[in-house]
Amino acid sequence: MRFLPLLIILCLCPAWAQPKSALDNILERGEIRVGTTGDYAPFSVLKDGGYTGFDIRLAEVAAQQLGVTLRFVPTTWTDLVGDLEADKFDIAVGGITRTLPRSTRAGFSRPTFVIGKCPLVRASDRARFQKMSDIDRPDVKVAVNPGGTNERYVRHHLRLAQIVAVEDNLAIPQMIAEGRVDVMLTDNLEAVRAVRLDPRLAAPYADEPWTIETLGLLTPRDDQALINWLNLLLEQLESDGTLQQLQREFELPARIDLSGSRAFVTVAVIGSSTHAASSALVRLSGLMSPSIVS
Repeated sequence: MRFLPLLIILCLCPAWAQPKSALDNILERGEIRVGTTGDYAPFSVLKDGGYTGFDIRLAEVAAQQLGVTLRFVPTTWTDLVGDLEADKFDIAVGGITRTLPRSTRAGFSRPTFVIGKCPLVRASDRARFQKMSDIDRPDVKVAVNPGGTNERYVRHHLRLAQIVAVEDNLAIPQMIAEGRVDVMLTDNLEAVRAVRLDPRLAAPYADEPWTIETLGLLTPRDDQALINWLNLLLEQLESDGTLQQLQREFELPARIDLSGSRAFVTVAVIGSSTHAASSALVRLSGLMSPSIVS
């Protein structure tokens, strides 16, 4: 009998130790705090004192569905995960790449898009930059926005090129067009949009990207309740057509094109598209030309 109180305590401990979901905190607080950088079009852009973009609209819909108010919290790519861990916001949005290093400290929703890295250059330099070794030269200036996956990709692959850190990610395309830097290695979706806005630019290999990556919504690492809710929200937005409407609003592609030997990978992969995207990733993993990344 003397062990009975201890047994009762041990049985109750798991319940005591169970961490509270951010989802519960959001509902109790009546507010969802959303971190975003505001510098990655068309997902999150700070303009005229407010935020706009595809991920911003997703956050607005999430708040509406939860019946809570929405508050955006500015962050940077360098501080993104640290700010989440410090409880400065409940989730983060804005074209966030789902990476293994980030996944050791944070959680993710299911993928929202599949993307890939490609060079953004001046149109007159399209033929000059055909592979990584063309870029990794002492006379080439490569612009990076500190703290994100683009910077990590550049520093991993380049040893000779001049790496120029630029705090304002949205300023880099103009810097390339004006000749202040030569190259930006970025997501093909961002590169294509930059070319559409400025004909002085070109995006070689936008349809044959040098990497395959996915974007998602960032959450606390072990908060499965919140992750489940976000995933269900994304599924329902696809089912009722809201997702497709937002894709059109922000000029985002909505399907996978497997017509050629490669897939153009700036595509939505929510819901029923997920399986197709996974198949594309498997196919693409054996199709990337070594000459491109040499």
